[in-house]
Amino acid sequence: MLEAAAEAGYDLSQHRARQVRAGDFLAYDWVLAMDADNLDALLPLRGSQGAPVELFLPWAGISEPVEFPDPYFGDEEGFSEAVALAERAVDGLIARLQSR
Repeated sequence: MLEAAAEAGYDLSQHRARQVRAGDFLAYDWVLAMDADNLDALLPLRGSQGAPVELFLPWAGISEPVEFPDPYFGDEEGFSEAVALAERAVDGLIARLQSR
């Protein structure tokens, strides 16, 4: 993914992943899950208060695919396709936030 992102002009070398914490639901306005498995894992962590949890792609205005595909299980082109899909989704996310 680092290579595909770099080819598209993104340097991801400084980014680090971490587990979502219960406090994140109070610290952020939305928590967006990439797929249904992530969504199912986040809902009990959220509890009854805090930021809503939704799937990222539909929230960003993309109807298909509903879940962000994991490029790890595909061919090398899947990583480039994932970057392109992320770009489209982020554009939709920005447009939705600007319209609020």
